[in-house]
Parts: sequence; structure tokens; C-alpha cells
Amino acid sequence: MTRPFHAVAVLMLGATLALTGCQVNSHTCRGGECHVTTTGTGKTQSIDQWDVKITEIYADSAVFSVDRSPGVRIAVGRSERVRDARIRVTSIEGETVKYDIK
Repeated sequence: MTRPFHAVAVLMLGATLALTGCQVNSHTCRGGECHVTTTGTGKTQSIDQWDVKITEIYADSAVFSVDRSPGVRIAVGRSERVRDARIRVTSIEGETVKYDIK
């Protein structure tokens, strides 16, 4: 019995996503401010001088921790202080979060 190729590909993609967790897709820093695009939750990422972790993602907000601080939920379009950083969430699409940090 052979499985159709698309079923195997879907299973492999699901396993890959489950293993990779949070990934920084891109970030650029200039003048003390960084623009970040990331996908997923759970992994601590070094962004400029901060260690940033997104622990939860909702349709309209995400929960951020900076340098092991307690989590702070930030809505899209809002800016909040998290430890020594100010984070502004610019957009959320599925598991992809775009934010600025300074």
C-alpha cells in the first residue's frame, strides 16, 4: 500500500512545525530600535540587548517576556513597557507577530 505524496508531505510539515517552535524570521535594528517578525511561541530570542520570549499569541494580542520578566499582554497597535524595553505590536497574522522593540 502506498500513501499519496501530499499526505506524507502534510505529515512531514506538521512534524517540522512542532519541532521548530518559535523562530525569528527577520529583525533589523537601527538607532536603538528593532523591527521584528517572528513565528510561533516558546523560544527565547536575542534581539539586540534583550532576550525576548513570546509565550502566547491571540488574534488581537500577544504575551511578551523580556529578560525573564513576568508576561505582559500587548494588543495590536499598542505599546507597553516590559522590563527595560518598550514593545509595540504592529500586526498579528495567525502565528506570525510583527513588533518593534526599543
